[in-house]
Amino acid sequence: MKDNVKISIVDEKEKYEKVKLVKPNIIYNRFDIKYNGSFDVLKIEYNGEVQYVSFHIDEKKYCFIGLYMTDIEQVVFNNMLDFLTRKFKKIRRFKLLQCRAKHPELDDKVCWMLDLPDTVEEYWAQFSAKSRYNRKREFKKLCESFNISFEYYKKEDLTESIIKRFFDFKQETKDDVYYDLSGKGINLFLSNFFNLTDTYVLKINGNIEAIIFYSITDSQVLYCENMAYNKEFASYNIGQVLFYYSVEKLIERKFKCLYVGGGNYEYKRNCHAIKYDTGNGIIKAQRIHKKILNWLFECVNSGEYKIITLFGIKLKFRKGKRRKLKIPFMNKILVYNNVLGTKNRINVLYKNKKRRLIFMHPDSILNIEGNNNTVNFHFKTGMFPKGLKLKIDGSNNNIDIYKSSFEDATIKMYRDDNTLLIKQQSFQPIANATIYVGYGGSIFIGEDCELGNGGLELAVAGDYKEKHKMVIGDHTHIARDAIIRTSDGQSLIDPKTNLPTDPPQDVIIGNHVWIMSRCIILKGSYLADGCAVAANSLVNKQFVEQNVLIGGTPAKVMKKNIRWDSPYGKYMERLEKEGK
Repeated sequence: MKDNVKISIVDEKEKYEKVKLVKPNIIYNRFDIKYNGSFDVLKIEYNGEVQYVSFHIDEKKYCFIGLYMTDIEQVVFNNMLDFLTRKFKKIRRFKLLQCRAKHPELDDKVCWMLDLPDTVEEYWAQFSAKSRYNRKREFKKLCESFNISFEYYKKEDLTESIIKRFFDFKQETKDDVYYDLSGKGINLFLSNFFNLTDTYVLKINGNIEAIIFYSITDSQVLYCENMAYNKEFASYNIGQVLFYYSVEKLIERKFKCLYVGGGNYEYKRNCHAIKYDTGNGIIKAQRIHKKILNWLFECVNSGEYKIITLFGIKLKFRKGKRRKLKIPFMNKILVYNNVLGTKNRINVLYKNKKRRLIFMHPDSILNIEGNNNTVNFHFKTGMFPKGLKLKIDGSNNNIDIYKSSFEDATIKMYRDDNTLLIKQQSFQPIANATIYVGYGGSIFIGEDCELGNGGLELAVAGDYKEKHKMVIGDHTHIARDAIIRTSDGQSLIDPKTNLPTDPPQDVIIGNHVWIMSRCIILKGSYLADGCAVAANSLVNKQFVEQNVLIGGTPAKVMKKNIRWDSPYGKYMERLEKEGK
């Protein structure tokens, strides 16, 4: 292997012993427990050290790699993916959970780990005097108000009534079949959390009011699977009370390391857990043809004189000359490698001529899963835009993008019948922006707009019965960290009718509008032509009068008959040149 990394597959007879050496030795890395023997183990040698990693390939040709919170060098990670891609030709995707190595296709996640000391006294000594006082005060308050007790259950002693109680707590905050007792909720729960080994519960007046589940392998590390409690006792912090009690018992049982999952929950910070930045998601297997084409792409854009013979075809590139490259049998391989489904079309339209996309920049991502999706780039060159991550999960979606540049911008489409139109942008690139379109929504962005300079979020969602849209007019300037939405994200339900009380509404922004930094534009908003919105404002209604300054939370008209233009320095320079 390159970079002095040596990788091999452990023999079938030894894999059951070597899999116990994976680090950290928790359930999400122990594929011998998780997949009942349908797994293999990699032996990785690098810089005099040996590391073992388990993996499993399912019937869908997905390769699951056990790298949950594993301390792995980036060069080792890259070589491991190359090795598996070459060794197993059938692999289409790599799936990883809380991986500490970096990859552009992984979504950023946060994971927490708690080092457990030798004694309970050492653990509490890590807390400040104020924190220790607060923990004792909470526990004392609970004991004075109720009759409380703690119980411990092993896996074989876990009853269905405890699981049902857990479901009752979860249903208070989650509307999901995962916690739906009327369906297959319990079976789905048990199938996903088959590895539950230890359970601690908190009883108040004889009733279970808080539950915490742990998964323990044959090592000194363990994983906190899930926790739930009765919201009626939230003021007593019974969730934290049970968590700290269980940690004390785990320390007494000589465990050394506790993984408490992802999220930015307060109790994880308060209990002195260590925060790690990790990645979740799916990585497409990069075959040799894609690596060749990425290298070929660099040759085309290097500006050097080159003559390359590839598969018997002579390719000639020369600085200053118009470069043409026609490799018909590779066009589909390059761009459509990440497209799943039927009748999906990615076209380049220029001067009423249509052709297929040829090149895709290595820094860009294209993922499509669905049917009858159409993406049209109205560019002169047949190249997927640099710095754009385009993900479509649905069918019958349409995207039209005219001449525009991107820097780390993301476009995501969910469900069916969505539309996105971005007209020609001649100002700054669309940078660090995220555009969401779902449930039959539409976004129309006019010409010569300046969008975001970083942190912009546009989100449109329909409501199944009625399609909703967001319109941004021509020559509109939107500063950084602005948020524009046509819905609230979640739904507020009327308990009498069981129907949502806050349906989505259209957002219309006129021509030549200036939205300053950190503004929030909510559903149903309307901004007339020539308006300016002051920084940190929240707009939640319609402003039909043109050329007004709007500001405040909620926003109101602050000044009328205004006219805005380019930044002060540029504007004064222009006036000076005009002799005014």
